[in-house]
Amino acid sequence: MPLQLWKQDKRFCDLRNHIGDRSLLDPARLYVLCGLARNAETVTGDIAECGVYKGGSALLLARSCTTKRLHLFDTFTGLPEPDPTVDEHKRGDFADTDRKSVAQLLLGCSVDIYEGLFVDTFPRAAQWTYALVHIDVDLYTSALQCLNFFYPRLSHGAVMAIDDYGFPSCPGVRKAVDGFFIGKP
Repeated sequence: MPLQLWKQDKRFCDLRNHIGDRSLLDPARLYVLCGLARNAETVTGDIAECGVYKGGSALLLARSCTTKRLHLFDTFTGLPEPDPTVDEHKRGDFADTDRKSVAQLLLGCSVDIYEGLFVDTFPRAAQWTYALVHIDVDLYTSALQCLNFFYPRLSHGAVMAIDDYGFPSCPGVRKAVDGFFIGKP
């Protein structure tokens, strides 16, 4: 059995229990994200999440790093049109959510919610730098849009966590990441 450090972290366990079924991330991935958010406290900039779904990981980010503003980006109507040459998911997957329920979950947190396609909403957050960016978008084009937007806005010491990299159900994300980082530090 693999080491399950999160079981020894009461603060994380309480938060994970509060999240309930509002995230598709397993405890190990949530625990890593929690650690990244805690580490972001010492890095200049805000936190962003692309692909919010029901808001579980957003709540984890907001509660794990309370000194930062959280920027959330999602259509809240499911995935946009995939690239059929590289994506496995279908348009509308993960549509069982809405902005109102996510906003309700995050009441009291320092958060801005951007509803719509990334190409339409990213310009509204272009003036900030970012200490942590969590990308959980499942699709090639969406991942590439996130990388193009956030990479030049990362502060020194910032982290970009790409959840779907290497998942068999998300080959487009791996292709986007691998192609984007050719020749970049």
